[in-house]
Amino acid sequence: MKLIAETAWHHDGNFDFFRNLVKEITKNTQTDYIKFHITLNLDEYMHTDHPAYQWAKERIFTMISFSKGLAITTFRFFGFLKLAFRKILFKRAQVY
Repeated sequence: MKLIAETAWHHDGNFDFFRNLVKEITKNTQTDYIKFHITLNLDEYMHTDHPAYQWAKERIFTMISFSKGLAITTFRFFGFLKLAFRKILFKRAQVY
């Protein structure tokens, strides 16, 4: 069995907290993987009329920031899972 840590939106837009969270997970847990819920373009994920849209927009990291977070895990030889929201996934989902 593998243990997966989930970061999701736990960082609340604070990169220093995110970086420290990832370091803490890699240093002090038996986690096998860290799942990064990567949202680079909120408009692909959430409608602008959604009540949480502005809140989420203010908390999105850039790809550079996420890359720095990913680098911590790969440097420490941890596996990682990435979920990125892409338009093609939503178009495919709309078919069903």
